[in-house]
Amino acid sequence: NGNEVMDNNLIAYMNVIRSNADMLKNLNEDQIMQRYNKLLDVISAKIKTAETEGKQGDIGKYKKVTAVVDATLAKTVDFNCAFAKKYFEPKFTANPADVELAKKIYTAMLNDKCTSEASFIQAAELIHKTSPNNFDVTKELASAYINTKNFDKAAPLLTELQGKATKPAQKAWITILNGDIE
Repeated sequence: NGNEVMDNNLIAYMNVIRSNADMLKNLNEDQIMQRYNKLLDVISAKIKTAETEGKQGDIGKYKKVTAVVDATLAKTVDFNCAFAKKYFEPKFTANPADVELAKKIYTAMLNDKCTSEASFIQAAELIHKTSPNNFDVTKELASAYINTKNFDKAAPLLTELQGKATKPAQKAWITILNGDIE
């Protein structure tokens, strides 16, 4: 049906993809991603239509649907560094201002502990730029800079973190990271 998919079928379609992959074992990773990308294209088209028509409620609804679809994808595939590099990095290279894609790269690579990768750092930089008050992103970005010996970029982030730290555990992280620089 192209982009004329009923809203209640968007999440259901992703669940069918997951069921086919998990139970029937009849979809490989490329096929899953092909279907996932098509579904995201449909949701994006619906968001654009809602924006054009000024329907803010629908935009919020579709963003929630996207979050559920993304979470289902993460449960369906091995959401790790290799996956992020294969499926998300090329798109991010083509559109380095895509915050939603940056968040996917950030999550996959953080979970798989490959935070020294250039694509992780680039994604974390974009997220930090668009959400500067996020302590965890700033901390992980500072850690990535330290791990890659980029102390000139890490030091200002540690200063920034000191102003954001409100909990003892956060302050302890800053002390540890400062120790890694010295």
